[in-house]
Amino acid sequence: MSEQFLLPGVIEDSPKFEAPSAGSIFSAARWSPDRATIHVPTLDTKKEIDRYSRLELLKKSRALYRNIAPWRRVVDGAAELAVGTGLKPHPMTSDKDWNRAALENFNERAGSRDVFDFSGKWNFFEAQSGLISCELRDGDVFAILSEGLKKGARLAFYEGHQCGEKPQNILQRQQNKNDKFTDGVLTDRHNRAQAYKFINGDFSTTVPRQNVVPFMHYDTRGQNRGVTAAYHWLNDGQDVTEIKAYYKMAIKNSATIAFYMHDSGGNGAPTLGGSKTKTEISEGVVVTTEDAYRGGKIPNTGSGKIDTLKDDRPHPNVIEFMNSMLRELALGVGLSAEVLFYLSGLRGAEVRMAIAGSHNWIKKRQQHLVDTFCNRYWVYHISKEMAAGRLPQPKDKNWWRVGWIAPAQMTVDIGRDGNLRINQHTNRLLTLQTIAGESGQHWEQFQDQTIREGARGARRLKEISQEEGVTAAETVAYQKHETPLITNE
Repeated sequence: MSEQFLLPGVIEDSPKFEAPSAGSIFSAARWSPDRATIHVPTLDTKKEIDRYSRLELLKKSRALYRNIAPWRRVVDGAAELAVGTGLKPHPMTSDKDWNRAALENFNERAGSRDVFDFSGKWNFFEAQSGLISCELRDGDVFAILSEGLKKGARLAFYEGHQCGEKPQNILQRQQNKNDKFTDGVLTDRHNRAQAYKFINGDFSTTVPRQNVVPFMHYDTRGQNRGVTAAYHWLNDGQDVTEIKAYYKMAIKNSATIAFYMHDSGGNGAPTLGGSKTKTEISEGVVVTTEDAYRGGKIPNTGSGKIDTLKDDRPHPNVIEFMNSMLRELALGVGLSAEVLFYLSGLRGAEVRMAIAGSHNWIKKRQQHLVDTFCNRYWVYHISKEMAAGRLPQPKDKNWWRVGWIAPAQMTVDIGRDGNLRINQHTNRLLTLQTIAGESGQHWEQFQDQTIREGARGARRLKEISQEEGVTAAETVAYQKHETPLITNE
């Protein structure tokens, strides 16, 4: 029977635990002297990160965002891929007149930075890409539901570092066992958020969950806060900056030395830069090494030899290694590196495959944005507008129903993809809703506009034909390069 032992802090009456077996079928579960031991201090995911660790990760992420173009490209480029200029609402009640009025009201007020945002920096459509960028870079961002002077919907935004407590408050909370806030979040026994604490300079406040729109991605069910998407890569990112700086320094140093002179004493060792050795290249003509530095002719030194200094840094292997580190960054975020960095050089089929793989990521981000932010703000905005009397009550009691139109999907061959869509729609293998959605439009508006254009064309055909004294049939025949029918009148 295997040896038994007690875990630290376990009382004698507690159940005993058997020592881990060395004969597990899983090699990863066995201890190995050939590799380092992975230290896991806790399996409680809500305790994986504390306030200090969160701020350190956030600081590194922001520093790399300011100094490394690839990380900035991931943060801003991924947001651009996901929402472009923003998802647009389409009211879906049965009251068509109210739908038009609601959409006009929303675009006018939510489309204004001054009305939408307390700080006046975002409107509703700009906020969408801003939220995704903040989530990727910082881990999370929060919108507080409030109102303006005219009782309309207005939001106050708090960045990730502003959710939490000041150090002195943390010490007070540790002494007060009744305070259940952890990392700025108060949860119930089901680990559901009940309130959030925010810091704004010297001012701090507690906001109930009902008034907070947290925007973050949960890796595990136990998380109450998000973590920067580059948490797996931050050390690599710092290494990239240092390696780049070292190579730049080496290249600059080598650029100051145009050539070197071999030692003519017989050992063949080069003397970098040489000395001011006088060399007579012809009777009465003497040059020195320094003369050559200034662009003079390279002299014949006899047994000595002058060579140019060749520098092949960085080596291709180093470049490939650094590119592999960038690929790890993209993969950790969930996108392929080809979409973000390395699209050039790929063949057509490879490009299409890379883009197709990114579409799922984009759709998931769009759906996350709709479920977490867009739908909630639409309901809040419309309810405030109806309460303020700027928007009437609709005939449809389901006034909250709304759809969202995403930007057109990216493509590498619009002609090929367009013809494929036409053939599929003609053979009823693709709906108009799908086609319109891929171009960033709602299918009903798309269909109505097409019919209106046809009707207007028919009306203008009759009007212009009458003005010119011909029939509509003769005008159509002329446009088709046909001989019009001659009638006896």
